[in-house]
Amino acid sequence: MIDTRVFYAFFDTRDEYYLDSLAMLTHCIEGRFGQPFTTDYVILEATTLMQKRLGSDVSLAFLDFIRDNKIKTIVVDEESYESALKLFRKEFKRLSFCDSGTIVAMNELSISALASYDTRSFVGLVAADIYGKKYFESLNEKDAAHVRKKIAANFRKSTL
Repeated sequence: MIDTRVFYAFFDTRDEYYLDSLAMLTHCIEGRFGQPFTTDYVILEATTLMQKRLGSDVSLAFLDFIRDNKIKTIVVDEESYESALKLFRKEFKRLSFCDSGTIVAMNELSISALASYDTRSFVGLVAADIYGKKYFESLNEKDAAHVRKKIAANFRKSTL
């Protein structure tokens, strides 16, 4: 499952988590953690944030990225909404409503890996490995070189 800030940092090269997001999303798309998922709540939150901070073109590029990389979007149905609402009311001091929806979706689908920088919200509420801060630093040399090549390729594309 992929959380909002991971997507945001991937599209904002100035973000402190840019390298971590590039590495995590590369590994997600390559299937290292299984099928990549996100929720419609995350997409709504990410597109709004990107449109406001990075511009409409980036927001649209994000939607294309989701589609082109076959990241499955879990649409929160009425039953899941009620579960998310119940969790949010119980944990409102530590959770956003979006995070509540993510937790419900992960638990319902037994998703065991989460890409997020917001560990405070998720620890103890999901039975998952949480990947986030310093992910890039944790890579072996081969994986780090693979991610650096992606950065170089993107840089060459943007300067042509």
